Amino acid sequence: MYRGIIILLLAIVLLSVVPSTMVIGSTSKVFNPPPKPGMVAYDNAPNEQMLRKSRVVSTSGYWSWQDYPFPLPDVEPIKVPVFVNLELANSSYTPFTAVVKVPEGEWSKILLRIDAKLYDPVFGRPVQYDRPLWVFINGVPVLWGSTAQRYNWTATADLTLFYNLFKDEVTVTLILPNWVVPRIGVTGRFLLNMTLLFYPGEKPDVPNVIVPLWMGTWMEGLAVARPTLDKPNVTAPVTVPENVVKAKLLMFTEGLVYDEFWYYYGACYREVKVYFDDKLVALIHPYHYIYTGGLMPFLWRPLPAVRTYATEPVIVDVTGLLPLIVGVHNVTVEVTNIFSRSRWVIGGVLLLWTTTEPVKMELKYYNYTTTTNVEEETYETFALYRVSTTFNLKGASTITIGDKQILATTLLFSTLDVVRTYNDVWDNITLIEYRLSTTVEDVFKDEMRVGRYKWTNEWIGPLSVDYGFVVIPEGDISQASVQNPVPATFSIIVSVMQGLSTTTRIVTPAGLEVEVKATSLKESVDADNVLSGRLIFISPTAAVITSITDVYASTLKTVIGLILGEDYTWIYSRGTFALTTMREWYKIINDFLKIKEI
Repeated sequence: MYRGIIILLLAIVLLSVVPSTMVIGSTSKVFNPPPKPGMVAYDNAPNEQMLRKSRVVSTSGYWSWQDYPFPLPDVEPIKVPVFVNLELANSSYTPFTAVVKVPEGEWSKILLRIDAKLYDPVFGRPVQYDRPLWVFINGVPVLWGSTAQRYNWTATADLTLFYNLFKDEVTVTLILPNWVVPRIGVTGRFLLNMTLLFYPGEKPDVPNVIVPLWMGTWMEGLAVARPTLDKPNVTAPVTVPENVVKAKLLMFTEGLVYDEFWYYYGACYREVKVYFDDKLVALIHPYHYIYTGGLMPFLWRPLPAVRTYATEPVIVDVTGLLPLIVGVHNVTVEVTNIFSRSRWVIGGVLLLWTTTEPVKMELKYYNYTTTTNVEEETYETFALYRVSTTFNLKGASTITIGDKQILATTLLFSTLDVVRTYNDVWDNITLIEYRLSTTVEDVFKDEMRVGRYKWTNEWIGPLSVDYGFVVIPEGDISQASVQNPVPATFSIIVSVMQGLSTTTRIVTPAGLEVEVKATSLKESVDADNVLSGRLIFISPTAAVITSITDVYASTLKTVIGLILGEDYTWIYSRGTFALTTMREWYKIINDFLKIKEI
């Protein structure tokens, strides 16, 4: 019953109560590139020469990092600074903007890199919660992420899909809500650098029109929705051009407050639904991101959980539903089962491929089914909660372009299975989400099929959490107050297994044959933590840790990026093991990097 309270307080007290012989790095405001933390000389890129030859983003010199496990073009990028040494203290929800001039040329890849550190210019020992961050280009959401709780970190996101936003000058907006409250020990400020990297080369196949959704519903000029318990639906008008021949829906989702851990509170599942007028075009189950203060901060020092610093957007193909999408519509996003005092931050865009020729389209088929089965049982020593949901949507449309006709068939299938068993001292969550988005486009001319295009994205996200929390109070907790605190001894045991596997396959005609390309990201963490110490209850539901007597945490993380082409396979693999104890906080036992080109 006290799990959520303790999680929120750990970030404040851990630095002040755990002894450390390590020296914290300089708090200088100028860091470009950021310095290596003074407490340990990490080199996360063991062979920089090999990395350059292999065209991989380097994370060398950072205490914490998120890998970008895909190849870079074999050319030097043009680097365009966006924010240089931007300080975020009491930033709240203030948007920070920068107008950036886009270099002239054609680009094969566009990346956005964030390099940041936590510092405290007054006390020299920065302490801060993890914070969300959101990035927009001309009001369009392009990155959802979060921060580390100490020292410095880096993350890189691929913005190539947003290629056609980058014309002449663009306005980049960053929101990173932060608060500095020295009286309770929260003193950390963020110092952030952001850079755009443009790699010269042939322009890839990217959408030529990008339509933002829910513009201005929460913040003026920004395409972001903020559903809450009181208002779970957010609606805004949108105009989609009539000459669209292919469409994808891209979304970022993030739950805040209790819904950061949506799988623990209330109904242990959430659904994000998107409607065009009254027609449902997508239903997704949000991913269970864990931030650097989540569940137990020691687990993520220095290795973050899966896609923590730059989350993975959801992309579903909706080409088979185009007649429901083109034209003027009211677009609604709804989040179900939002828990008390929680809120969601949803970014969404339509990625459109258009033509200059006249387009006619007709909806031939549209249907979907949803099922939800909930089971709750109470036994002598524990309670059981089980939920299983399934969503299945199918749509088919004809799209006529001149003398060519396309039959586009879209399938969106998703499932979520959650099992939770719990009692007063132990809680186990096991869940797995699965999503398959597919569109097949059969091309006909003179009533003969002349080609077939197929796009598929498969998404698998398992999670298992064991959380044991034992408290031995030295008084009546129900009577605890700030004036009459109740001391207690505690012990917390946490075990986490989290994974994400997402694969996109594209099949295109190539003469009499077909060409198959696949891109796959597989990331997993396996982490365990034991923490014991003393705390005081200052109310029946709030406590402050006053000392730690024992801590042990180990985290194994694996990241694999794979690209399969017509005549090559490119593989990136990194496995890292981190160990934290009272005497030796951070030690990377094994770090390897493997690049393979065939």
